[in-house]
Amino acid sequence: MMKNFKLTERFTAQFSVDAFHLFNSPQWQNGSFNTAINLGSGTATLSPQGAQVRQFSERQLQFAFRLTF
Repeated sequence: MMKNFKLTERFTAQFSVDAFHLFNSPQWQNGSFNTAINLGSGTATLSPQGAQVRQFSERQLQFAFRLTF
């Protein structure tokens, strides 16, 4: 998303938001608390119910502000 603001005749401000992997959801698999897993660039955690959660990239938001003159 992006929004431009005209401040004066010469100055313009721009505010933007970028979202990466916004609709990413966890991938549930069977697992146990005694299992050690190395996923390389991904992460692995165990929930109290014993299901393993694998997410290779989390949701990220990036905010930017630009002043043009």
